[in-house]
Amino acid sequence: MTLPNLPYDCIYYILNQFQNDRSTLLNCLLVDRSWCEITVPLLYANPFIRMAENSYSIILTLISCFDKEELLLLKNQLKLNNINFNFINNINIKYNKPLFEYPKYLKIFDFSTMNLIIIKWFESYSKLSFTQRDNLSKNILPLIFQIILKKCTNIKHFYITISDIKFLNIKNLTSNLSNLDSLTLQFHDTNMTKELLIDMENICLNLKRLEISISYYIQNNSYIFKKLCKVIQKQKNLKDFKLSCDNTLLNNILISLEFQKYSLVYIEFEHINFKNISLKNFISLHNLKYLKFHYCCGLLLDEIDILTFASFKLEELILSCNDWNHNITASIIKYLGESLQSLLLFSENLTISIMKNLSIYCLNLNTLDIETKYLTFPDLFTNYFKNLRIRILHIKFNYHYELRDLLFTNLAINLPINLKEITIRSRRYKYFKKFLENCHNNNLEIIHFNCNVDLEFLETILNFIERTNSKLKLLSIFNIENCFKNNKKSSELLDQINAKGVKIVDFGSIYKFEVKFVT
Repeated sequence: MTLPNLPYDCIYYILNQFQNDRSTLLNCLLVDRSWCEITVPLLYANPFIRMAENSYSIILTLISCFDKEELLLLKNQLKLNNINFNFINNINIKYNKPLFEYPKYLKIFDFSTMNLIIIKWFESYSKLSFTQRDNLSKNILPLIFQIILKKCTNIKHFYITISDIKFLNIKNLTSNLSNLDSLTLQFHDTNMTKELLIDMENICLNLKRLEISISYYIQNNSYIFKKLCKVIQKQKNLKDFKLSCDNTLLNNILISLEFQKYSLVYIEFEHINFKNISLKNFISLHNLKYLKFHYCCGLLLDEIDILTFASFKLEELILSCNDWNHNITASIIKYLGESLQSLLLFSENLTISIMKNLSIYCLNLNTLDIETKYLTFPDLFTNYFKNLRIRILHIKFNYHYELRDLLFTNLAINLPINLKEITIRSRRYKYFKKFLENCHNNNLEIIHFNCNVDLEFLETILNFIERTNSKLKLLSIFNIENCFKNNKKSSELLDQINAKGVKIVDFGSIYKFEVKFVT
């Protein structure tokens, strides 16, 4: 009996789940023609991600799609620059008719990554002198990029710096870039920046994400900021915006964001000095859900008060490595905490006032991430912390602290009663032992410790489970397999812990301590 074929849409839906699993997709190429036709676009959407050193031949595949005139132009340029191109001569024989038009499937075009891979590809055939490498970057790569880009009709994400763009003619790529979803621009050159923004203002109107980094050398150029504001204002449905600069003209950017006040969902400010910057335009972004301040400074308490009138309801807030008074952090939490579901405090100077505001104003907070080396209060974890309603806690201490015993004891005693999952990262397992010995929360279901352990620690774990009648289901410990290899006593303890319904796994295999926006 012949089994019926899956519909095309079903195959695509299945394979699309493996778009980040290249090895699986490569196997799917061999199933049959239909699977191959569906798999190739997924493989070539971003073929340069996680490339192994022996995979530079992807460049040859793309060049095989050049027509005869384009190949001749490339060979002539290589010859003029005294670069060996014998390996390209074989294209006419071996790759005369590619099975697919591979460049048209490219969705992510990252100049920096591709630049590096193409250079390595050339070097894999012949060693380049300093002069040859320089000529390759100046004369050959721009030509390859220009030809490939002309064939890329489905680009969605475009990452480029001014040093990349100076050899390209964006005007010739209007149709290719008009449907971009994401654009990342790094400005370093005033003249090139002006030309690029003029083009982008009229070409890229459908961006969902815009990321801009402006160097010190051009950040006081009012013309550039005027054009940049035009680019922002003209977007039809901008959702994500990231800005990195230090400039008094930032007020103009915030005013421009008002044009996207019904669409913007995510904003990230990086290396921003908010001195003399008003937040009055910022508070009208009705649909803002995710906000990040990273390496920022200059905010004053008097300016923060305006956040009480914010029209948006944040779901996630990240405050990372900012150079401001801890009362600024406490005030931001006060004014924006009501709707927060997730909060990350990275290298912030945690104080009692911050914990107090968390317990009072963040009643909907589900996940709290803390990573700090500026913990000046060993009794920080008190009743304010205990009153939090969080269900997930990630905490990392990045410093040597003479009162750490007291810190871990207070943390254990004052764990929020609703807490279900906790991740603790520190350097010495004795502090985790101290934590378990003082913990009486029997609602914990998942515990992650990034430490090597010994037999005494396993006994502490077993005692914790029995003493608290714990609901613990999963415990991850770093390098668990190597810690107790060929040890009879440890095997017995592990069996007893498993018998309590607790699964013990390796920390590194299932968990990465990082926070990402879901956009």
